[in-house]
Amino acid sequence: MPNYHLTELVSSLSKEELRNFKIYISRINNQTDGDSKNLQLFDYIKNDQYDEFGEELVMELYPDGNKNAFYRLKNRLINDIEQSLLMLNRNKDPRFKVYNTIQLANIFRYKSDYEQAFKYLTKAEKAAIKYGYNDLLDIIYSEILHLTGDYYKIAPEEYITKKRENYKALVQAQEVDFLIATINHRLRDNNYSSKEDFGIELEAIIESLSISEDISEDPHVQFKIHTCVRTIMLQKRDFTNLEKYLLKSLKYFEAVNYFDSARYEELFRIIHWIINCSNINFNFAQAKLYIDKLHKALLGNNKKFYDKHIWMYYESLIVHYSFTDQPEEAMKLMQEIIANPELTGTNFYDIFIPLNLSGAYYKANQVKKALDTIAPLVISKGFSKLSRLLQLRISIVDIIYHFESDDTNYVIYRLTELKRIFRKEFKQETFLREKQFISIVNDLASKPTPLSNPRIITKINQFIDGSPKSIPGNNEVVIYKFWLKAKLERRTYTDVIMENMMKDQKKVQENIPIQTN
Repeated sequence: MPNYHLTELVSSLSKEELRNFKIYISRINNQTDGDSKNLQLFDYIKNDQYDEFGEELVMELYPDGNKNAFYRLKNRLINDIEQSLLMLNRNKDPRFKVYNTIQLANIFRYKSDYEQAFKYLTKAEKAAIKYGYNDLLDIIYSEILHLTGDYYKIAPEEYITKKRENYKALVQAQEVDFLIATINHRLRDNNYSSKEDFGIELEAIIESLSISEDISEDPHVQFKIHTCVRTIMLQKRDFTNLEKYLLKSLKYFEAVNYFDSARYEELFRIIHWIINCSNINFNFAQAKLYIDKLHKALLGNNKKFYDKHIWMYYESLIVHYSFTDQPEEAMKLMQEIIANPELTGTNFYDIFIPLNLSGAYYKANQVKKALDTIAPLVISKGFSKLSRLLQLRISIVDIIYHFESDDTNYVIYRLTELKRIFRKEFKQETFLREKQFISIVNDLASKPTPLSNPRIITKINQFIDGSPKSIPGNNEVVIYKFWLKAKLERRTYTDVIMENMMKDQKKVQENIPIQTN
């Protein structure tokens, strides 16, 4: 099977990266005939006009069929894209800066300018120490010791000592990896009833591994442990205790000033988790507080990460509007996002927004708008690049909208197609729920008076009984269980959803656990 490296590389570029590439080409190249072909090839691949390995593309660029020239052109284009990416992103992460400084030192060493090479290596050393990059420090000290053979002004003893001390830190880092791996394994193998269990178990694990106190209490180690524990709690779907754990963790990491410039992005992720847990636990007032906190954090650090992570804020607002019965606000925000040409290039903007906007239209009984919104997504060239499960779920939502439009011919045709396309997946446990649901939809679309048929009604009730019990935490745009329930009871889907939301919220207020799986 051919390796579509160029196609994948071009498809991966964001709008900013595309603009930067065009600027890079115009500045670096002299727009010779070869450069013109370079841009032609880029546009052909980007616009999906030709297959990267097709004969038609070769003949379009080289009518004489010169394949060697074509392969050279492809390699040059790949190199140009890679170089433009390196230039654009060279200062976006502290680690990149250290790598680049080491590279500059190597360039000056190659030029026999050993004094400049040493200056760049000492600069890299300071940055690596500042951000705690012990692995890069090991490389830097090795480079400096290699340089001593050419540059007599460097005292090797000093850097031998530094390298040995740094090696000790690397060994400690390895101990931390052992610790995290052990914690991860133990927590997966145990069933916890409360967050206090985590504290007791973690102390026992640390003690059994003879991890020194200064390592186990280091904020970096604590954050790794935090990440591990929150993942296990999520897998257990213990959202009540996960919310408490996240709040406690955030308070601790803020107190120790953990979120410096190198780790500032982690602040967004913890807040985002808190927002999602708060919504799932019907703690909407707290969710709104942390949505505002997230926006304030995004504006911090000179808005360095604003464009990269603003999607978290938008997603949090949309979910909050949905849970607090503000569909008009949710639709307005999603419409604004779709209308903004700058907000594209990620699954959130290109998949989540149109999919959920279609769901909002459907709940508002605007089925035609729901269909018009989801249709471009289903036929988009990026659709086939999504996970198979997501492709199937989007296709099912499209079928539901056509069912509501009484387009039974389309429904039956598409269901037959899905059975063929996902034949292999339907043998897997992961796809069982979708397999059962489309079987029921097929009955509803193809059988006369299906809701008078005892066999079909039994089939529907069995599916409903085996479905997740609550709305929060459900990732179905149109929740299959409540859609079928609405059909059985001859009510609107929105009425059924709102009724069950109120039931779940009442349980939470009365401290009655709700099942999320």
